[in-house]
Amino acid sequence: MSMLRARKVAGLKPRLVDFDQVWKELSLNTVAVLKLQSPQATPFIEDVYKICTANPPQEERLYSSLKELFTKHVLSIAQDLFTCQGDLLKRYLEHWTQFNTGSSYVARLYRYLDTHWIRKHQQEYRATQFGFAEGNLPSLCDVYPVYKLALVMWNEHVFAHLQPRLLSNLLQVITSERNDECTTEVNVASLVNSYVELGRFHDSKPLELYVTFFEEPYLKALFEYYARESTAFIASNGVVPYLGKALNRLEEEEMRAKQYLIRSSHDRVTQTCADALVAHHRERLQAECPILLEQYNEHFTVGDVSSDALLAPLFLTTDTSSTSTLDTASPPPAHLPVASPSLVPSSSSSSSSSSAASSSSSSSSTSASLDQANASSPAYMLSSDSLTSLASSPVSFHVSSVYSTVDQPTSMPQQPSSSNTTGALGVLGYLKSLFLLLSRIDRGVSPMLDELENFVRKHGMSKLNRILPTASENAATTSSASSSSSSTSASSSASSASSSSSSASTSTLRASGTEEGSDGTTTTADIDPSVYVDTLLEIHRTYGDMVERAFQNDAQFIAALDKGCRFLVNHNSVNKDKNRSAELLAKYSDVLLRGANKEYRNEDALEKRLSLVVLLFKYLDDKDVFQTFYSKFLARRLINKTSYSEDCERSMLSGLKEACGFDFIAKLQKMFNDVQNSRDLNQSFQDSLVSNQTSLPGDFSIMVLTHGMWPLTIPENGFNVPGVLLPFMQVFGSFYDTQHQGRKITWLFHLSQADVRTNYLSRKFEFTVTNYQMAVLFLFNDSSKLSLKSIMDATGLKPGELKRVLYSLLLTKLLRKNPPSRNFQLTDQLALNPGFKHARTKLNVARTMERSSTRETQVQDAQTHQQSQEYRKIVLQAAIVRIMKARKTLEHSNVIQETIQQTRKLFNPSVALIKKCIEYLIEKGYLERVSDASHSYRYLA
Repeated sequence: MSMLRARKVAGLKPRLVDFDQVWKELSLNTVAVLKLQSPQATPFIEDVYKICTANPPQEERLYSSLKELFTKHVLSIAQDLFTCQGDLLKRYLEHWTQFNTGSSYVARLYRYLDTHWIRKHQQEYRATQFGFAEGNLPSLCDVYPVYKLALVMWNEHVFAHLQPRLLSNLLQVITSERNDECTTEVNVASLVNSYVELGRFHDSKPLELYVTFFEEPYLKALFEYYARESTAFIASNGVVPYLGKALNRLEEEEMRAKQYLIRSSHDRVTQTCADALVAHHRERLQAECPILLEQYNEHFTVGDVSSDALLAPLFLTTDTSSTSTLDTASPPPAHLPVASPSLVPSSSSSSSSSSAASSSSSSSSTSASLDQANASSPAYMLSSDSLTSLASSPVSFHVSSVYSTVDQPTSMPQQPSSSNTTGALGVLGYLKSLFLLLSRIDRGVSPMLDELENFVRKHGMSKLNRILPTASENAATTSSASSSSSSTSASSSASSASSSSSSASTSTLRASGTEEGSDGTTTTADIDPSVYVDTLLEIHRTYGDMVERAFQNDAQFIAALDKGCRFLVNHNSVNKDKNRSAELLAKYSDVLLRGANKEYRNEDALEKRLSLVVLLFKYLDDKDVFQTFYSKFLARRLINKTSYSEDCERSMLSGLKEACGFDFIAKLQKMFNDVQNSRDLNQSFQDSLVSNQTSLPGDFSIMVLTHGMWPLTIPENGFNVPGVLLPFMQVFGSFYDTQHQGRKITWLFHLSQADVRTNYLSRKFEFTVTNYQMAVLFLFNDSSKLSLKSIMDATGLKPGELKRVLYSLLLTKLLRKNPPSRNFQLTDQLALNPGFKHARTKLNVARTMERSSTRETQVQDAQTHQQSQEYRKIVLQAAIVRIMKARKTLEHSNVIQETIQQTRKLFNPSVALIKKCIEYLIEKGYLERVSDASHSYRYLA
């Protein structure tokens, strides 16, 4: 219907129109609409159409008349505003609101004029001047659409003359509001919006009027106001109370900007406030950071405020934050002889088997390692646990010393709780306010980052130095928990029963974990891993909570905390001589994963603690040293079955993998795989015994370990294998040959254990012993008394190792020696102790072999450090070869730089060591010096 009507109107022929008569009525109606009054009941739009389609055309005359009407109307409004004696802003807003609304209505009534003549006129003008009709250029011909024409008239005759007074009054109102002195009820938001609406007549820059006549003066006044106020406040009250005041002011202005100003002004207002309140006082605010940090340290020392207290709200003064892997192998495996088997004492284990039915039964264990027939084939190791029946002959033991272990985990001494918890949290509130202020300006927090890093270094180092005097006191009580590292390897246990006799109850051996320097002072070798790591973790927790609560976990502050903690871990007084941090962290991990720390025997608590250990591990510069020690302890736990939780073991590996990549844990993962494969192998072996109807004198289990994956060495001691073990070795050897062709097994007897029973006492006892201990005890099946020389000849053990075995048996009073002295002579006589007594019937005698003196432990640790240093050479050599193979020719400085870049994730190599590796590769023919460039190298394929 509307389309038909439009066609009918459009089809009317142009006719003569009396413009003066039509305009007389049209102008009256137009003024009425401008004043928001009801127009007379005349066809308003039809009159506009008649004039626009008249013959001759009257559009231009209509536009000129309308412009003159707008001018007269706004002049009358201007006269009223110029003479206004009351509230100018309120009066101006009333007139503007009425005029703006009325103009929009008028524009709708004159739409035909807009869409035809005005638009056509603008397009013709643009085409003449610029060569195109469309675009967003301003209307330079002074012909505007009706609504914009009204705005132009208002701007020329009203706003242009009143603008200074309007701005002054408006800024005064806002200032009064800031001072809580506002007495006017003017709508500030509507007034500010009038600037935006009035600027719409400018097509290309609609906000130019708003920015020029309001935003820029407003921002200038804003800066001057707060610069004045902040300077006066700081001079009167100081910086700390000012922090809350400034935050309040910033929040007020942000809310005011959202309430009054358009969106594009919000950020500029915030930045201007920050410039006046923060940047204007940058130096004084930044200088307050170290003062607050020191106050925090005074109120909050390690242990002063609990974690629960830190979860309380801050007491603010205001009201309102993949490692690439190296293309090298893990540490070089210890060399294992391929031919003759060798045997030596084993480390601790708590394995026990069910007792055999026969009256004379014994349990023995052996360890084995296997190599392939040729050098290129993979090698393996074996370990076994068993319980076997042997002929019973009276066995005798003699005891000279009474010792046992006291395993008491130590903890860091707790300091008395502070009464300044509120003070500490209050300082955190001030730090948070300071951070929120300085983070608003460019490079505002940069000095705070340096101050935080230095603060963590200084006070963290102070806390670490406190544990040095108490290290000797704590080491004695925890040495047994952390020194159960003897040897690590594959163990095979074969159970055998033998008649053994002994008596006497065990006493206590207080192992001294301390050692003094030549001047009697405590050395860093006395540091207990638990005390050391707990202190580091407490330092990180303390300052980590501060970063979380005061600095909102900002990434920059987390990085500063990490730098400070990294310095503490790698450059403290404990770590100054060697890479002790990596060593102690690995030992602490071993204590946790063995369940030696009773506080973390819950799996959830243990996993959380291990995640913190991984956190400290990430700070280590010498991750390769940690890897060497950790692999050694892991091998011991897996072989001796002393891991508290296999899930926690794998969780620890996952954390190490996340930190350093898969190559770092490749060998560790292979160790776990060997354990699982050994379980399957044992099941297959038992099935073969049943299917072949083969019987053995006892139960037998074995562990097959991949050569090169385990940090194991075969001792040079000779060992005469007891006859009771030979059937087990022969049967298993035949079985394994059918499973794997071309592999040679090397038995590691020094890591094997056995369970043996006594038959010569009125009460039956079952002992878990090493194979070396078992070999000595079995000798007393044939003789009641033996000399040291005869035992040495029968077992084939070297004097040093044999003394360790005999001493362990004397400690538990299974044997007694004549004469009963601590020194051994070849003529000394040893015999069973017929009066052996103990409250328990099952004893782990093998554990006494694990207890090393402080000197022995230090020697073992030194050897481990030396292995790590040798491994570094291999890693560096591999990295240099990779670099040169890719580059072919490279300058010396670039070789050094790229080698450091490739290996820094594992350790920080010294330039001297890299040079030695380059010289070694030149000697071996991998590299050569370029003849015409003495500082360059060439790769030799």
